[in-house]
Amino acid sequence: MTDNHPAIYSAAVGISAGAIVTGIILLFSKGWMRLNSYNQTILGIGIIHMYASLLLVLFFAGCCIPFILYNSSRRTILLHAALTGLIAAGVARILPFVGRPAYLISSLLSTIPQLLIILACGLLVVVFGGLFASFIRKDEEQGFAPLIPLAIVTIAVIILPLLLVPAGISTGIIPPTSYDTATPVSSHGSSMSVVAYRSAVYDPPTDLWVLKLSPEGAIEWEQTVDISTYDRADALTESPAGYAIAATESGQEYLTVHLVRFDSVGAYTRLPGTNIEFSPVTSIVPAPDDGFLLATETPEIMHITTTGETLWRKSLANGSQGMAPVSLLARDDGTFVAAWADQTACLDANGTMLWDVSPDAIGSGPSLAILTEADNGGVLVCTEGKHIRANNQYMVYPVVVCLSADGTVMWDQSFGSGIADTLLGVWQNGTGHTILYRTITFPKNLWGNVVHAYTSHLISLSDDGTVTGFQEIPDSGGDVIPSLYGGFLSLDTGESTITGTGYNAGGQELWTREYDVQANPYSLRGIGTTDGGYLIAVSSPS
Repeated sequence: MTDNHPAIYSAAVGISAGAIVTGIILLFSKGWMRLNSYNQTILGIGIIHMYASLLLVLFFAGCCIPFILYNSSRRTILLHAALTGLIAAGVARILPFVGRPAYLISSLLSTIPQLLIILACGLLVVVFGGLFASFIRKDEEQGFAPLIPLAIVTIAVIILPLLLVPAGISTGIIPPTSYDTATPVSSHGSSMSVVAYRSAVYDPPTDLWVLKLSPEGAIEWEQTVDISTYDRADALTESPAGYAIAATESGQEYLTVHLVRFDSVGAYTRLPGTNIEFSPVTSIVPAPDDGFLLATETPEIMHITTTGETLWRKSLANGSQGMAPVSLLARDDGTFVAAWADQTACLDANGTMLWDVSPDAIGSGPSLAILTEADNGGVLVCTEGKHIRANNQYMVYPVVVCLSADGTVMWDQSFGSGIADTLLGVWQNGTGHTILYRTITFPKNLWGNVVHAYTSHLISLSDDGTVTGFQEIPDSGGDVIPSLYGGFLSLDTGESTITGTGYNAGGQELWTREYDVQANPYSLRGIGTTDGGYLIAVSSPS
């Protein structure tokens, strides 16, 4: 009977196989965040969840064909195995997004390499399944019954590992992995930022742990926020109503930004999520309408209202410009300043660019700039300078550029060793600004192993850029959060505690406190607050 309409039966098997296997994967997807998860690492082996599911569907569908087509023609079996597999692949790809056809179409059209990989893998696996099927011969007396155990074992060899792994993750036997890539460890305020790039780490499921400290380091309030499976703060800011944290949730082809607002005593509300391209939030500042302006590495700026609505988006990409973290500074006149790569611009509340400059002293590296206010409505931009070749090696000195209120370059000043210098913070000191930066060297210990050695420096500049002071201060290599009024907080993350040490504007130690929290390495973000204290957010295992 099936020989009369083989294409119809191939389609039926393909649709059924796609639906069944997609349903099975969905059933065991709890530990994988969602059906379209990807980039998992199990026992050190990287796999792609969606592609693995598709390969499974294709092989399963290809092996079903010989049991349905009672035809001895090897060519017929191969052709209909390919047809079945491709239909199954399409069903498995479309089914998770059946309620979002516009997204599905735009996703496939914008990710041609993904589509090509799916088709290529599908053809390879279906041909393999078809070849396997083509060597099966129907027994004249018993039909295909003797071959059923062979088919079951073959399919089980493929399907069981893929199902056992997510099942193990769901039950907690196998720890799941996060979706972190190389991301900036940064903390952002309305007038200053801290940045240090660290390598990616893989963590168990986490919640967001938020801590408000007094100027003396005492805990004023603490709060735990559960947003998704893996919670990590990207950027923090202070607003007239309290504080806000931007956290991103990873998906296969986009990120979802979740804004969490806190009042002065730690009570919080969550705004609806906003989808962005696959680049983290690098800065957030309050908008004049009580909403927020967010910047990403795309580079892009967006205006989010208090209800989570996106009022507008402003792309800062220029021609072939690649990813670049964007810093933001909110100003009292309702405008804000953005700095990315070697550019600095001023925009109004509607995203209209008022001026745009590219100071000669600033390089186009990946560092996140620190922005702070200067005299007479000006802006101080602290970032990395241009690459300079000296002594057969490239040097990159930190640089500070002072811009007037209309974007005119007033002066610039470079400093540091030129090798492994990291800006940590900037604050006003009454006669100008003080800049805190760290220099990393790599000496060898007694056993000849290379170790990291950290040294921090305080450099004071007058309002015209003249160096008026310089001193070296001890440095443990931990995360540093500058105070809005001079001084800083140094945080060292241990196995189950975080040790905080407060310093004054001169680098003298004021206090040390220990906070009982298990924090994931490199997840800490923080800002100095207007009351002289600090707001800290870390990822803590659930």
